Amino acid sequence: EGASIPFPPPWEATPAVRAPARAPPARRRGRPHPLSAQVAALQDLLEWLHAASGLEHEKLYRLASLAGDMAVTQVVNGRKGVHMLFPKSGIPVPQK
Repeated sequence: EGASIPFPPPWEATPAVRAPARAPPARRRGRPHPLSAQVAALQDLLEWLHAASGLEHEKLYRLASLAGDMAVTQVVNGRKGVHMLFPKSGIPVPQK
């Protein structure tokens, strides 16, 4: 089932850990650039995994690359967001 570590709001606990949707902060030609939201979503996940496990970011990048799933979402107003999904079973056990 993975580690039982509290999720900061507005994260969701589902069969996979879901990082919050991030609206792209950077602008390109007057519109937000989705890549900046992708980077922010990945950084949020890595920071949470680091706090939960104590592993170095280099190892967590590899883990996120293998087990993470990123989705670009769009709502009816055309604003795009990004979600980073990660399986609970992949959460590393805290290092002592």
